[in-house]
Amino acid sequence: MTGKANTDNFQNILLVTIGTLGDVLPFMVIGRHLQQQGLQVTIATHEHYRDKAVAYGLAFEPIAETDLQQFTAHEHAWHPELGVSVAVDKLLLPMLEPVFELTQRLALGRNILTLAHPHALGARVAQDLHKFPLWTLYPSAWLFQSIFARQAYPRVRISSADAQGRTPVQYRLLDWLADRVMGDAASKPGILIGRKKPLWLRRFARYMFQHVSDQMLAAAVNHLRQRVGLPSIRGVLTNWCHSPQKAVGLFPSWYAKPQADWPQHHLLSGFIEARSSAPLPHDLQAFLTAGDAPVVFTFGSEKMDNQSGFKAAASACRSLGMRAVFISADDADVPAEQTGDIFFVRFAPFDTLFKHASCVVHHGGMGTAAAALRAGIPQLLVPFSYDQPDNAARLRALGVGVTLAPAMFDREHLVEQIQLLLTSAEIKDNCRRYAESIRNDTALDVIAHEISAARFSAPLHKN
Repeated sequence: MTGKANTDNFQNILLVTIGTLGDVLPFMVIGRHLQQQGLQVTIATHEHYRDKAVAYGLAFEPIAETDLQQFTAHEHAWHPELGVSVAVDKLLLPMLEPVFELTQRLALGRNILTLAHPHALGARVAQDLHKFPLWTLYPSAWLFQSIFARQAYPRVRISSADAQGRTPVQYRLLDWLADRVMGDAASKPGILIGRKKPLWLRRFARYMFQHVSDQMLAAAVNHLRQRVGLPSIRGVLTNWCHSPQKAVGLFPSWYAKPQADWPQHHLLSGFIEARSSAPLPHDLQAFLTAGDAPVVFTFGSEKMDNQSGFKAAASACRSLGMRAVFISADDADVPAEQTGDIFFVRFAPFDTLFKHASCVVHHGGMGTAAAALRAGIPQLLVPFSYDQPDNAARLRALGVGVTLAPAMFDREHLVEQIQLLLTSAEIKDNCRRYAESIRNDTALDVIAHEISAARFSAPLHKN
């Protein structure tokens, strides 16, 4: 499936995505590949990523009135129970209308195909209004929800004040019950519903996810829809966010097995690899070659205030007699007692770095997880919220890693779990097997071929 894409129908590609680097980078990699196939590609996202988009050779459109830092700098952005509400209030809702206006302005060309992140909800409103070609692309599998498969949902505190400052009693009761049954969210950040659970419980879990997500999102989405003459909808994140034309999962079928109740017209491409053409920084390369393979610690591209986590990691590595690489965008995360066995770096390309690592300790982000799978190294997963509990559950089921709750991220637990990762023959064999499975992954060619094969006999948008 290599070669030039057929450009008879789509001369131009518009990429629309929001979120952290794990949500944006796959779109850039896809965009660069499609541009190399002869298509004209524009990416619309946060101003924060302009330089990276330009480095990828893509035309860039900033989404107006959106400041990524109003989300990432919030004190509860990665809270195991409050993070989802912060993402909704500081990211998804503020970007709803700007994404709608931008997509409406840019996507109404005869030869344009829009590829949008499912959280870019304004793009779906624009598609419903104008009927132009738009596919949704999913960097992780958690929105491909099914009552027939193992599913992990993030914890959410659903009790919130109404316009008069009152909190519905039933919401407070549900939050109290959740804490009683599951314990503190930092000790159990996700709600895992296994395949062996009763069908009624699996249906109830899906219903509750739809109910809570609609409580957060549906009013704003429907306000915009009504303003432009569209009917109200329900199931914002369970049904409606999926494009009726094509839903593309950026992961392989062995990672998330297709189910009967998945979005219609879905396609699984495989993981998108962000290959770096630049070498590692000279000082980092010198550190890696000067001793044994280190443990890599990272909590995500935009997460700040990791001082306590890195302090525990440094203590654990000293106990283990191991070297470590700490990755964080926040210089304040550098441990005060940093030694020559710990190397701190703001950024390093995972495809190159992980080849030198013994294992990786991370938050369960899909980009980091896929890079570790490709490198064949074990993973210690510390999920906080969002898709992270679901990613962690799937990776644990594959036998390539273990999970540690944020509340247990201390020296003793880190030592125990890292030792398990590095001594388990079963985990090593699984890592080796899945690395081999994706060694010759053709995800980019799958997407290019699908675009080439698409046929729209007439313009699908209104004039």
